[in-house]
Amino acid sequence: MKCGLHSFEADHMSGGEECPVLMIQIPFMPPSSNNCYTMVWARRMRVLTSEAKAFKHRVITEIVPNYLPEISVLDKGAVYFIHYRIFFERDDVLTKTYGQKKGAESPYKKMDLENRLKLLSDVVSSSIGIDDSQFFAGMQEKYSCEAVGGTPQVHIFLRKTSLQEYGFR
Repeated sequence: MKCGLHSFEADHMSGGEECPVLMIQIPFMPPSSNNCYTMVWARRMRVLTSEAKAFKHRVITEIVPNYLPEISVLDKGAVYFIHYRIFFERDDVLTKTYGQKKGAESPYKKMDLENRLKLLSDVVSSSIGIDDSQFFAGMQEKYSCEAVGGTPQVHIFLRKTSLQEYGFR
């Protein structure tokens, strides 16, 4: 599998042990969950918006084919730790007027990182053939896209774990 983690991250995610980690890079951003789902009242169900469908289609057709050899060897019955690293533009995360007279009250914009996770989890799950109920632990981080050349994007790290790590026998 592709291992794209630095030693700190590998140690953090594996308890210090060497472990294979699948890293998937998506060079574009998912829509916020505020723009992912709409309600079809006649059928009493939530459905993906056209923006969310386009994101899912693009991941499946443009990104997943690059990882097929790694995806094919994933243990479909295992449980996994999933780590989302989302790279935002500075202006999407930080206010410009904090500290100024009549400026923003906080240096941080009200942009929830979690608003990106549900669609990402669903897309990853359907793309790799592992139900998201098998993602037993997770982590998410906001990063500046300047760290990756200035393009907003998502990096997803997937590591196989065991039920024992979570107290199950």
